[in-house]
Amino acid sequence: MKRLTIILLLISALCLLSSCATISLKSSSKTVSGVHPANVDLNGAKSITVMPFTVDSKTELKNQTDTTDAQHAAAYIRECLVSELEKSKYLKYKTSGADVAVSGRIVKYIVETEKSNVGIVRSVVTAVDYEIRDTRSNSVISRNSTSVSAESKAAVSAKRVPKAYGLIEPKLPRISTVILQDVQ
Repeated sequence: MKRLTIILLLISALCLLSSCATISLKSSSKTVSGVHPANVDLNGAKSITVMPFTVDSKTELKNQTDTTDAQHAAAYIRECLVSELEKSKYLKYKTSGADVAVSGRIVKYIVETEKSNVGIVRSVVTAVDYEIRDTRSNSVISRNSTSVSAESKAAVSAKRVPKAYGLIEPKLPRISTVILQDVQ
């Protein structure tokens, strides 16, 4: 029985030490960071670039007079993605001549404002289709979609309802996070 307990403890210790998570102590707080492989096999790519994210005539715009907010969202998603890739330990960010390229398109930018008995509420949905392309062979490695949404608190007057872009902007980095999980 004692021998079985020792063997189980050794196996448990081995599993714990060989797991992907690492613990680094900084000051008096504990930070746990996980290391995981990219969701998409980039075929040995060492560098990456990010093309402009676009808004076009196929983009579903609801309750918008023009594409300005959707274009701001597209630019901000790209900016967040580039900022994180410039800090990447796994891929070198290049403005040109990279092994792989990420591009995307805003497919939906929907704004809805509803009146209810508690007040006026605005909701915004942004959806993106993106692809990862091998620039050497010009072949698509992966196509995917992701979206985010935000909703305001009920406001008593239309003047107090937040602007659509101001409402969705804090959520847009989540889109770049999903894309980053695919590539690194």
